[in-house]
Parts: sequence; C-alpha cells; structure tokens
Amino acid sequence: MGTGSRLVIAVVLAGGPADAVSALQPGAPNKAFVRVGGRTLVERVVGALRATPEVERIIAVAPTAAHLDPALAGADECRPDGVHIRDSLRSGLQGLAPNDVVLIAASDLPILTSRAASDFVERVRHADSEI
Repeated sequence: MGTGSRLVIAVVLAGGPADAVSALQPGAPNKAFVRVGGRTLVERVVGALRATPEVERIIAVAPTAAHLDPALAGADECRPDGVHIRDSLRSGLQGLAPNDVVLIAASDLPILTSRAASDFVERVRHADSEI
C-alpha cells in the first residue's frame, strides 16, 4: 500500500442472485443475508470491519431491495450490486479517489474478526504493494 498509517475504506461485496444457500432461508435475497447464529453473514462482516480501527468508512454493495435491511445498518453507504462481480466491484469503487486505500471484503466470511482485519491491513502496509 505504501501509505503509512492512512485509514482504509472497506467495500463489502454482498451482491448476487438468490442461490441454493439463500433458498434455505425464505426472504434472503442472496447468501449474504442468510442468518448464522442469529446474525446474517453480511452483518457479521460489516460488524467486524466497523470494530477495526483502521477502517474509516464501509461501503456495502448489495441488491437495491436489500439496502434497508437491518443487516446493512453498520455500513456508511449502500450501493447497488451488478450482474457480475466485476460490476459490483465497479459500483463499490465508483467515485473513490485514486489514492484511497481500499479493502475489498466478501460478505460470506462468518468468522472474520476486527483483529484479523487489522492484522491483514498492517501486513499489506508492510508489503508496500499496490494491490
């Protein structure tokens, strides 16, 4: 990253169509909104990132119909997903400055912790990489 201690913008990809996993829970627009232990997968990821000191902003990319879902309440902003993951990624990155430090996270990481996210950010910073 080569950015010292700058804070990170996290983009959480929670888009995509309904699938076999989301079919297990009526009303879930996709697997990101399936509950595990009382909390949705995306809620767990957003919560872990919200508790990560290096993360200053969270952008959730999800189906527009899900933007008011309480699972996304911890995100600072919701953006529409796309047909393909590249479209969702483009939506999440749209308008960010070229020098912004961005952490892209999938929404199906049920055991992500703020400690693991902090550790990852610090290791990448020491690697002095662009991607």
